[in-house]
Amino acid sequence: MQQAAGKSSISWDPEKFGVRTLVSRLMQALGSKDGREIVLEIEALRDQGLVDRLEDGDYYLKK
Repeated sequence: MQQAAGKSSISWDPEKFGVRTLVSRLMQALGSKDGREIVLEIEALRDQGLVDRLEDGDYYLKK
């Protein structure tokens, strides 16, 4: 998955998004069968400091 596509796909909720909802929407948009590669890309965005996780496991976009 290209990072630009991943970033634009998560822009629908700029404050906070549940990982299940996010992965489900991205799986549909990108035609993924199980979402593993999507979670890896979300974690890559996290490594770049673009998103982070809350204690409850939800991701949020860093401002």
